[in-house]
Amino acid sequence: MIIVSDALVMIIVSDALVMIIVSDALVMIIVSDALVMIFVSDALVMIFVSDALVMIFVSDALVMIFVSDALVMIFVSDALVMIFVSDALVMIFVSDALVMILVSNALVMIIVSDCLVMVLCV
Repeated sequence: MIIVSDALVMIIVSDALVMIIVSDALVMIIVSDALVMIFVSDALVMIFVSDALVMIFVSDALVMIFVSDALVMIFVSDALVMIFVSDALVMIFVSDALVMILVSNALVMIIVSDCLVMVLCV
């Protein structure tokens, strides 16, 4: 264990666990190659879990989640919610006013509020 003033705290436990704590502003946790967690103040929280899972949390305004190549989910505040699921399914939710759902090249559905519903089948 290595402690350097209150600003820097480093804990190295073999190759399996490496923890770096830099004041209250930055907290980094590296656990082998499988898990990498980075906490930067309350504004930014980033979590990297191997190549299969990548999760990024940025304040309350932006939440982004990347899960392998098969699933990509993006949440942007309450106004915009975007979900990308592989090449087969793409779903976009924009507030309560607009909801767009794109399902592969075979089906395209656009729902705009309660007034308009459009379905396009290619």
